Amino acid sequence: MKAFVLSIVLALLLASCSKPLSEKEIEKYTIQGAEIAQATQKTLGANLMQKMKKGGVIEAIAFCNTMALPLTDKMSGKYNATIKRTSHKIRSEKNKPSEAELKIIKKYQDLKANKEALKPIVTIGEKEEVYF
Repeated sequence: MKAFVLSIVLALLLASCSKPLSEKEIEKYTIQGAEIAQATQKTLGANLMQKMKKGGVIEAIAFCNTMALPLTDKMSGKYNATIKRTSHKIRSEKNKPSEAELKIIKKYQDLKANKEALKPIVTIGEKEEVYF
């Protein structure tokens, strides 16, 4: 039990030492994140539509099952970023959200339920800035 409590205290101390992002940094990462997200969505969407035209829903589903992750990985390399698609309703364990991602998903669900605008969120991760 003492190790558990010590771990929590240590995590809280480390979290309190991290420098918050400035408004300028938040704006920079929001713009950059939106560009990467839109480019990735465009790439996935174009490929999905091509498969739909070629073979209908069956081919589109097969594409999603086999090519969505490799295409996302390719975009990650192109932008030197980690790109992950996740949801509270996952289709694959490879897309399982982390605890931090689940908190953001919950926040978005609450905003949507209250008919509030959904806006990008930028946070500080362990070693990087994270755009949701």
